[in-house]
Amino acid sequence: MAMVQEYTYSIMTNNSYKEFTNMYYRKWNEQSIEGLISVAGITIIYTEIDIHGNVCREIGFNAAGELIHKFPSNLYQYGLHGIFDGQKVTISDQKVMISKNEFEKLWYRTQS
Repeated sequence: MAMVQEYTYSIMTNNSYKEFTNMYYRKWNEQSIEGLISVAGITIIYTEIDIHGNVCREIGFNAAGELIHKFPSNLYQYGLHGIFDGQKVTISDQKVMISKNEFEKLWYRTQS
């Protein structure tokens, strides 16, 4: 199992430091990624994105709700390099964001 590095930042506010971890979790579908179904057979993909826009982990499901993609993993077609394969992504649509807890439940439910 690959370890995912989380970035911790310190920010000075009111003469004290506040530490927090900045990772974003997003749900994607065919409307947000053209060709997702036809190329990879994935209808929904969930991603963990760091503050720099790098996709750290991906989980993809087909129309039947079956796990067919997981990155990083050596068990799936795109598991070694991911669907996003080094592309930077931006967070612009808050309606498609999910919580860290939701993502972790999906990730560990499908652990392999």
